[in-house]
Amino acid sequence: MEQMDSEKDQLGEQLIRASRLAEIGEMAAGFAHEINNPLQIIKNEYTLIDMIFSDLKKKGQLNETENLFDIQDSLDQIHKQVERCATITQAILKFGRKDESVPQDLDLSVFIAEVTKMVTKKASVHGIAIKQSISQGLSWVHVDAGQLQQVLLNLYNNAIDAIIERHGSSGGELSIEAHAVSNTQIEIRVADNGSGIRSENLNKIFTPFFTTKPVGKGTGLGLAVCYGIITKMGGQMTFDSEEDAGTTFTIRIPAIHQALSNKKTNLRF
Repeated sequence: MEQMDSEKDQLGEQLIRASRLAEIGEMAAGFAHEINNPLQIIKNEYTLIDMIFSDLKKKGQLNETENLFDIQDSLDQIHKQVERCATITQAILKFGRKDESVPQDLDLSVFIAEVTKMVTKKASVHGIAIKQSISQGLSWVHVDAGQLQQVLLNLYNNAIDAIIERHGSSGGELSIEAHAVSNTQIEIRVADNGSGIRSENLNKIFTPFFTTKPVGKGTGLGLAVCYGIITKMGGQMTFDSEEDAGTTFTIRIPAIHQALSNKKTNLRF
């Protein structure tokens, strides 16, 4: 009875944390939406300044001086950083949206690379090498982009946490592979050389609210939600793990176009 009461209290706390995380996600999406407005104004003003600047140079009204080059460099940097902020806010909006699933045709060879870029900085800070092996001409899929992004980011972040737990700030490796297993199915594999999953926890990984992370560090909802998303897409999600060796998650989802080539492109960030 004491154990049941303890588990009940723990479940209640996890539900509260999950609710708070949902609220934070909604707030983040709201902030991203609000930030987008001034970003658009800055972008428009940059475009106007750049047009005037270019016109003045063509008319010979500006001398080619070091100061002029510095101004051009500053303008280029403003443009670069505004575009970067816009990309981040769009990613947050896509990740945090709560509307109905909206499937669309996705080129996985491009999509996976874009999502992976979102964690490259975090991985680099912790000395983790990211390897990608994505087949050229990979088949397209018809899925909700935001949901598939949610699944991949969850797997990436879990892998990074496991790698840090085992290796600290050096020796970590995260591998992402994608290829066609048939004309109608795509396989995505996310593998790490992290701490792995203990044998007694292997049958609990997709159980809602189960987590091995410390209190406040995880809700236990991530993998359960990911499993549900992939299943709803008509796919399968499995894993293989060995303690102190690493974990590999495998996703298979239906393809809508035949792959043109099985030649792989290897990338390292």
